Amino acid sequence: MSFINLGSSGTIPAAVIADRLAELSSHGSYASVTGAVHFSFLPECKEGGAELLKSLEEVDPICEDDGRSRADIHSELASLVLKALQQTLKDRQ
Repeated sequence: MSFINLGSSGTIPAAVIADRLAELSSHGSYASVTGAVHFSFLPECKEGGAELLKSLEEVDPICEDDGRSRADIHSELASLVLKALQQTLKDRQ
């Protein structure tokens, strides 16, 4: 089982950090994506999206990543998922 957290060490909430789960899982692996926040997995925000959310009093940082473009974060996530799938298939051969 592969676990991926969004965020840098020390920024991932204790309730969702999965590094220990990976250690406890048979053949588990763990990765984190720096420069991301919990909502970075969502699609890229449209122009004006952040302003709309603020006008609706949304407090979660849905359109605010931590210094990286969402496209770059998505690319890293895709690479991590592909790597995990390839490793799983390799282990089953």
